[in-house]
Amino acid sequence: MTQEEIYKQHGYLILKKFFSSEQCDQMSEKMKLCADKQYSSFLNPDRIEYLIPQSFKNSKKKLTDNVDEVERIVETSKYMRSIMLNTVFLEKINKITGKKNVPICSHYFFKQPNTIYAKQSWVPHQDNHWTKNTNNQLHLAHIALERATVENGCLYLYDESHKNDLLPVVDKIDLLTNSLSPGRLIDMPESLFGKKVNCLVDKGDVVICHGNTIHGSYPNKTNHSRQTFAIHYIPKGEKFLAGERARRKVIED
Repeated sequence: MTQEEIYKQHGYLILKKFFSSEQCDQMSEKMKLCADKQYSSFLNPDRIEYLIPQSFKNSKKKLTDNVDEVERIVETSKYMRSIMLNTVFLEKINKITGKKNVPICSHYFFKQPNTIYAKQSWVPHQDNHWTKNTNNQLHLAHIALERATVENGCLYLYDESHKNDLLPVVDKIDLLTNSLSPGRLIDMPESLFGKKVNCLVDKGDVVICHGNTIHGSYPNKTNHSRQTFAIHYIPKGEKFLAGERARRKVIED
């Protein structure tokens, strides 16, 4: 089967070693400099208007120190944007999905050991519950910046679950409450019992999955972080919900 056929059949695909070790290290190093003590996740780190308020914590520094920090944050934002718009990556996503896509949102996770967020495990959910694309054309790309295992909090998903429409939500748990199990928990159909797949990936791998694919994650029980840069893509021209917090929008050069 081709990659396109695998994705259409199963609702996910793993691209091995797509991003270089250097690219992963650059993302990790830049984002760690923006992190707070608990290594909170970052929403839309590619957008300077989001990255500054999430990372600019100390207003008591000297003016010149603050200027230097803003300049560093701006550079980080530009680098994360360059990953999202990487030409080779976009061409791969377009080929797999059969349509020309654009990024609309991103999220960065550290899963740093010995923090409250290391213990966080997302409940089974469908990302399209947030974007509300009625044509079911949302796609996700999870870039692994480090090796991910069940023990350190890898993703899991349900094979062929994308063939369902948006399923009923039985519980909504806000990420902002520091809940250990955030997400919009869906009512799992019996037909998917036994179809859970653990996404065991290495540094530089990318898990691409459909916006309706049910997925979640495990808590990190190790002394190693599990960093991931997650990006939402959608075919250009498709409608989606901007959202009060994420303020999704088409990202282009």
